[in-house]
Amino acid sequence: MKQIWVLALDSFLENIWNRIFILVAIFGGLLIYTSLLLGVLAADQELRVLMDSGLALIEIVTLIAGLYFSATLFLKEIETKTIYLILSRPLNRLQYLLGRVLGLLLSLVLIMLVMSGLHVILLLLHHWNWQDSYLLSLLGIFLKVLMVTAAAVFFSLLSTSSIAAIVFSGSLWTLGNFTPEIRFMTQKSSGLAGVLGQAALFLFPHFEVLNWSGNFNGAIILSGASYALLYSSVFLALSWLILRKKEF
Repeated sequence: MKQIWVLALDSFLENIWNRIFILVAIFGGLLIYTSLLLGVLAADQELRVLMDSGLALIEIVTLIAGLYFSATLFLKEIETKTIYLILSRPLNRLQYLLGRVLGLLLSLVLIMLVMSGLHVILLLLHHWNWQDSYLLSLLGIFLKVLMVTAAAVFFSLLSTSSIAAIVFSGSLWTLGNFTPEIRFMTQKSSGLAGVLGQAALFLFPHFEVLNWSGNFNGAIILSGASYALLYSSVFLALSWLILRKKEF
């Protein structure tokens, strides 16, 4: 367990000092400022626009960071041979995978905290009253990013291409936001198209189960969170199987 946390801290610090992290933080700040401008244009719907656009921007920026970190982290260590040095220690490949992923997730949590902190300040300046549902929205965003990030780790190890991993994982995120529509079209299809559509739905993330919108129903929240964790665990398990077969 100690080895996992050492690797996680190493990944976390590396991401914090990475120039990409700085650029993403600046970019996120600019996007939140843009949401403020949108709120001004919305007149009587200012708070609602600030809330919705701010949360959407937090999700997009965190997703960009997650895709970049997860698609490049392992490949960079493989290309630079750093992984040989790490695995020469008393550390198995599962611990290596978990340590790096945990560090990556800690980096994403920090990004979300910075972004959401700025967002909350903007909302409070516009006389918003704190609502616990905001935390639910952030949790839903984090779980979405977790699912896509886990997929990106798998695709990066499978394809050994960071670009391919980003494209495939980004496509999953896009499709995950339209699974109800895809399901409806699949139900209306027949023959091979319908069968393929049903099969594809198992691969696509179902983000609608994480759109709680202030719903404090414990069963619904637990069900959605469990699905997200299971989906992520499957991709991480597949990533571990690929790591086991690679010759280092």
